[in-house]
Amino acid sequence: MSVKITDNTARFISKHDNLVDVVLNTMASDIERLAKLVVPFKKGQLRSSITHFRRGLMKYSVIANKEYAAYQEFGGDGSRIVQNYSKPGTGKGYLSLTGKKIGGDMGRRLEAAKRLLF
Repeated sequence: MSVKITDNTARFISKHDNLVDVVLNTMASDIERLAKLVVPFKKGQLRSSITHFRRGLMKYSVIANKEYAAYQEFGGDGSRIVQNYSKPGTGKGYLSLTGKKIGGDMGRRLEAAKRLLF
């Protein structure tokens, strides 16, 4: 007995690109929201600079728009390392770790959206 598994992801996306776009927008919004909870901050300028925007159909970006955002995201710049983050429990990777967490949930989110349609 053999089992054949067919990946129909590409076909589903092409038929339901607007649905996928809505799901991706929601995911980008969730990444923004969660990143704002874990970003290191003193006065909140970096936190308030985090935003998401649509670059095109099924293309979204989440950015922190401060000159020192990358320094905080990566924990330094190669020659200097962040020694103490300004708030306990925060640290490097505030965007990348949040993106991985939300991105790992995409299959469930697509299934939930599909159930709403059918």
